[in-house]
Amino acid sequence: MNRFSLCLLPLLLICGGCFAAIDDEDYKPLTKDKWREMIKDDQNRLKPEEERPVQGLDNPVRIFIGVIAEGISWVHDLATGHTFLVEAKKLFESNPDHRRSGIVYLSDRSPGRRDPYAKQYEIMARTDNDPSVRSMALRALNRARDKRAIPVFVAALEEKNESVRLEAAKGLANNPDPLAAGALIRHLDSPDENVDVRVACADALRLYRTAEMAQALVRALRDRNFGIPWQARKSLELMTGKDFRYDSAAWLTYLSGTNKPFG
Repeated sequence: MNRFSLCLLPLLLICGGCFAAIDDEDYKPLTKDKWREMIKDDQNRLKPEEERPVQGLDNPVRIFIGVIAEGISWVHDLATGHTFLVEAKKLFESNPDHRRSGIVYLSDRSPGRRDPYAKQYEIMARTDNDPSVRSMALRALNRARDKRAIPVFVAALEEKNESVRLEAAKGLANNPDPLAAGALIRHLDSPDENVDVRVACADALRLYRTAEMAQALVRALRDRNFGIPWQARKSLELMTGKDFRYDSAAWLTYLSGTNKPFG
């Protein structure tokens, strides 16, 4: 065995162990307890950021550190001139970089995810002439879980710009509405659509427990871009509490042969 092989052997062993761990996790059966946990996590995901439970919140040390960090951030912002008033004014500036950075600053803070800022994000998502600003406005509306923006997400899913479509699909993955169902299936089914957009559409369909949505996800299991089948499988798991992995025939048999396939 030459020196190169000796050097390569430990790396192969490490990688092999990593892949084995991934495979073991991937093959674990979906238990009822695990499914309940998945549903609970998904329900929390649909809430605005400030309403979601934070892991470790009951730890006094974590709370103290969080308060100190928030205070330091406030002092830094004040010293550097980054205040709500300054950043809010950026939303109306001619420079798109300024408008985008204003959205980022405001939407990072709970008050900036509510009106009047949310209303302005909606206007910007529909009318701003810069796609990067429109996509950032959509992201802010998504973070706010603003259901008033659902028609904006649906319309943005038809835009030419991929980043805008991606943020629209992600928004619909957290703001379910029957208005979005047809568009989500169409974009998921389209082989010409951006892969990330299709993954986001597969994620969004988990919220619609109907045969049509489930069948669209089963079709996606056969896609060559693995991220799409992987997400389709996860959405089907969440919808049904079952896991037939990437076996399309098994999924279709279950869906057609069960009176209540969605739990």
